[in-house]
Amino acid sequence: ELMLELTSKQGGIGDVLGEGSRLLREGVMGEEEEEEVRVQMKLLNTRWEELRVKAMDRQSQLHERLMSLQEKQLESLKKWLTETEDRIAHMNQLGPTAADLQEQIAAHQALQKDLEAEQGNINSLSNMVVVVDESNGESAYCNLEDSLNALGERWAHICKVTEQRWNTLQGLTIHWEQFERESDKVKNWVNEKQAILREFDSNPSMEVEQMMHQAGMLQVMQAEMELQQRRFAMLQEESTKVASYLPSESPVHEKLASTLETLQDRWEALSMIIEAQTTRLSGSGIDISKVVIPGNGSDVVNSTTATISAETATVITKIVTTKTVTTEVCGSVVKRQKLEGGSQEDFTVALHSLGGWMDQVENFLVGQGHGSLGQ
Repeated sequence: ELMLELTSKQGGIGDVLGEGSRLLREGVMGEEEEEEVRVQMKLLNTRWEELRVKAMDRQSQLHERLMSLQEKQLESLKKWLTETEDRIAHMNQLGPTAADLQEQIAAHQALQKDLEAEQGNINSLSNMVVVVDESNGESAYCNLEDSLNALGERWAHICKVTEQRWNTLQGLTIHWEQFERESDKVKNWVNEKQAILREFDSNPSMEVEQMMHQAGMLQVMQAEMELQQRRFAMLQEESTKVASYLPSESPVHEKLASTLETLQDRWEALSMIIEAQTTRLSGSGIDISKVVIPGNGSDVVNSTTATISAETATVITKIVTTKTVTTEVCGSVVKRQKLEGGSQEDFTVALHSLGGWMDQVENFLVGQGHGSLGQ
């Protein structure tokens, strides 16, 4: 604003000096008056030049200070982006247990909060100002624009990777928890039936009542086996869904396969034991398929899909580069006082008016020089 005001006053200074020259050229004043006009014209021109130089120095210092602060801001952002990229690169692979997955979700939510906190600094980049002058030309603008574009691409990539990982964590959590719940149910059921069958082996009674009781329990187990078989099929489906969220080199694939293989082995072992017990009872004349069990019921496998909800914080910001150029204002932006053909009194009034204005500007520059630049 100050430089624009100086530019607007430049025409007025020229008008006053021109009017003084006209008065001297026409010789309408006495010798002493002419000398006074010459002195006033010289003083006006000298003060104007000194004021213009001071204002330009002040502007140059402000520009240097501004550029220095912006460079520090860019360096700080570069450092933060590098640290965040390293942080993401060193995040553990997903899994291999549900407990590990919960820890990874917590770590990811912390990362999202840090991205939200940095959003303000990213937005401030759109207010970057480039000072283009004779010393740097367009190079300063081009350099800053290249830096902002590079930082914008890095920020966008970080946000994209963060969003993708969060989506993976959400989907993986749903199916992983479902897989572990169902696998625990199958394990518990197999453990329970194996305990019962071990009791058969430890108490091989030949009493008819006891053998009929065992035959009834074997009949229930065979009925439950069909229901558990459907549960096992659903378990395999969930393992496929879990695997779809993970890279091929993830150790979770091996863990899933191992879990399913173990359950399959135990399932087959249980089937063989049931078959052996059935054969034993058949040797005693008891056909378990013809045993009637009063009040017999079967378990119902309830399959539920777990859901998880969490707030996402996806922040992708497009950095807008702005270019601010200081331009020279040609001519006065205020209406000039017309002095052509005026009297000496008009010249004196105009001279005093400009002198008062210049005193105010000089005081302002002195006060500013001791103020913000020293901070």
